[in-house]
Amino acid sequence: MSEDPIDPPRKFYSLKPREFDAINGPPRTAPTDALDSRPDPGIAPAASGPITVQGLNRAAAGQAPVLGVNGPVNHANDVHGLLELNRRRAEAAGDFTVKTVQPRRSRRKSDFWMLVGLANLFCVGFTAAVSGGSPIVMLYGLACGGFMTAALIWIMWFVMDDY
Repeated sequence: MSEDPIDPPRKFYSLKPREFDAINGPPRTAPTDALDSRPDPGIAPAASGPITVQGLNRAAAGQAPVLGVNGPVNHANDVHGLLELNRRRAEAAGDFTVKTVQPRRSRRKSDFWMLVGLANLFCVGFTAAVSGGSPIVMLYGLACGGFMTAALIWIMWFVMDDY
């Protein structure tokens, strides 16, 4: 097979320079006197014995106390003062006292009997008015009333919650 064609030279793409590139100078450096000129002390030698969490905490803290230096207990805070004032006001108003509340009386029974009466009056009364004295049509009216009563029992006492 013949030799492979030579690859074209690589192209480098970049954004074209803008005016602010020429205006901004090199980045500022920190003054040399602010840098610590002491040599790095390296890793501190470990004490003899097992390594414990307390020992690690002491080594990490250095000269400072180990725990609880900046806890909210150690310094006053405006927010804590406001929260304490709100708590005192709520206690004075009796917001934290437990009261027994009488349960709300449900109107379910009265609503149920009113709906059953209206549904049966409509079913039986409508079929009695339309039947013309036919016992079969009256039987259908009674069946309609029974079905409506069963449906209302199911809805009022099993589907609906007490909430």
